Amino acid sequence: MRRLFKAQKSFCLLTMLALLLLAALVPSARPQRRRDAQSPPATTPTPNAKRFALVIGNTAYESAPLKNPVNDARAMAQALRECSFDVLERENVTQTEMKQTIRTFGERLRGGGREAIGLFYYAGHGVQVRDRNYLIPVRATVNSEEEVEYEAVDVGFVMAQMEAAENDLNIIILDACRDNPYAHSFRSVSRGLAQMNAPTSTLIAYATAPGRTASDGLGANGLYTAELLAAMRTPGLPIEDVFKQVRIRVRERSAGQQVPWEASSLVGDFYFTPPKKSAADASASPSPLPRLTADESALELSFWETIKNSTDAEDFKDYLAQYPNGRFAALAKRRVALLTASTPSTSTTSSNETGRTEPKPYVKNANLPATVTNRIGLTFVLVPPGSFMMGSTNADDEQPVHQVTIGAPFYLGKYEVTQRQWVALMGSNPSEFKGADHPVEQVSWDDAQEFIRKLNALGDGFEYRLPTEAEWEYACRAGTAGDYAGDLDALAWYENNSKGETHPVGQKQPNKFGLYDMHGNVWEWCADMSPETYQGAPKDGSAWLNTDSQKRILRGGSWDHDSNHARSAYRHWFSPNHHTHGIGFRVAAVPRTSS
Repeated sequence: MRRLFKAQKSFCLLTMLALLLLAALVPSARPQRRRDAQSPPATTPTPNAKRFALVIGNTAYESAPLKNPVNDARAMAQALRECSFDVLERENVTQTEMKQTIRTFGERLRGGGREAIGLFYYAGHGVQVRDRNYLIPVRATVNSEEEVEYEAVDVGFVMAQMEAAENDLNIIILDACRDNPYAHSFRSVSRGLAQMNAPTSTLIAYATAPGRTASDGLGANGLYTAELLAAMRTPGLPIEDVFKQVRIRVRERSAGQQVPWEASSLVGDFYFTPPKKSAADASASPSPLPRLTADESALELSFWETIKNSTDAEDFKDYLAQYPNGRFAALAKRRVALLTASTPSTSTTSSNETGRTEPKPYVKNANLPATVTNRIGLTFVLVPPGSFMMGSTNADDEQPVHQVTIGAPFYLGKYEVTQRQWVALMGSNPSEFKGADHPVEQVSWDDAQEFIRKLNALGDGFEYRLPTEAEWEYACRAGTAGDYAGDLDALAWYENNSKGETHPVGQKQPNKFGLYDMHGNVWEWCADMSPETYQGAPKDGSAWLNTDSQKRILRGGSWDHDSNHARSAYRHWFSPNHHTHGIGFRVAAVPRTSS
């Protein structure tokens, strides 16, 4: 009996061991999301991986307001959408709102599966306290450094939400390295953000190095975000190279005062914008608005897109002068040969793409070509010197009518600046009415100045600027003395014919100087401030800058204004930071003189 009991006991033990062994060998039916040594993150995200982003911009701080973070956040959200991200976008959020949005973002990321890509972008105030980084919400009340953790949001909270998703790739971008707004109430003041280690398959990026601060910037976007927007749109540029390019450009533009920093544990390649498709694929699915950036390849492409349908050999000669070994050089040479052979030497007109004849501008100085095209495809027409009667008797601010003499030729944009050209240089598109060849709008006077600053940085032998008000009216009139330079419906998109939107530049007839859309389409900024009358105005065509008003002049009317606003003499003005869907600009240029 005892032997039987021992045998049964041994059998039970063997059975239990067998069951335990079997359980160890057979995989569990429950899905295992936790990473382990046998389940490393994917080295390169799959093309169809879901992309999720949370973008936050805070500017409305009571004690230390900022200018750019909301602009930066909006531009970043748009760029990420172009890069196929599903974007949550928030502005000027409180602590409660920020935490709830971060939780929602984490839930979305978890729902995207293992292959999902997560990106968190924050622009606004941030501080470090005892080696921890905190993002400052609006309406935060911080009287001492002990209160920060209760009033702000720990970056660790963001990282925890992203890590909990157990996805393959996360990106955290913090443009939050401004001066500590609470420095006066902290016992020990630490500049910038504290260094952080990147968790597995994560990249953390700062606008400047740990312990350093970055400027909010003077343009529409902060320096760091402006360069990041351009780099991430570059096709086929791996993420590490994106941030390397940003680091180089920011360091150059800040004269070494700001050097962005990253910590990365990524093991594979990730592209914000994938490599370009083959020519066959590209022709099968054309993009209505190309993603252009300020790198050389994109500048060349923008130039070519502007002239490719031209019937003027000079346009292709300009391309070859800029890009003698460019990707379209062979085609440009063939176009030059064809157009030169088919154009009679006595011809005084050229035809545009719609078949209308286009007058050639008078060229007094034989050393200056009638038209020039720069590296981003801006075409300029030479405007001859001369005198004209400026103003009219229709309104008080257009009086007294007075003679102005333009003493030297200057170049003026043949068209209003287009969205294609704006994106090529600035990296983002603020326009409400999208279209590569539509005029860029939603552009303030300050924005136009930033665009011009970047144009001048190209160093192509021209000095770019906004036209003066006198130059603009002289060029608009083009030798005429009436309200318009011709039949308004033939020249302009305005309230009566625009159908409530802008139109591609150059669709209407040019004036006698060969300039398009001087009347209508969008208002155009001028360099001048806005005096109430012309009493005491310069008579040499220079800009009038010594007035009491800080507002800047706009000319030409727009798609949503009546014919009165489109008159050659009509004057309008706004603050230099004002922008709307009816305001754009065109650029003037003169050859740069050597000093």
